[in-house]
Amino acid sequence: MSFGSVGSNRRSGGYGVPAPGGEDASVEAAAVLFNVDGKKLKLLKDSIKKVSKKYAKIAREMGQTNDEDSFSEHMTEDIFEALQEASKKQSYL
Repeated sequence: MSFGSVGSNRRSGGYGVPAPGGEDASVEAAAVLFNVDGKKLKLLKDSIKKVSKKYAKIAREMGQTNDEDSFSEHMTEDIFEALQEASKKQSYL
């Protein structure tokens, strides 16, 4: 069973450099799968990124960041990694 891993999802800190083929290609291909009440739930990294961009805008307006893109990217990676870990733990139950 695949959990949506695309290459290595470990953060390397090089967020300013998009992957070959563009950042959007790898984001769209990445997803986390959950089994909820016998049904599969697929959470796309692209969907997480869209929401994080909205929160980054709010954070900028509140004075929490000056760099919406970096804030959004970090938030997307953190949420996606947390969901991957939760999915792995669910598969062991």
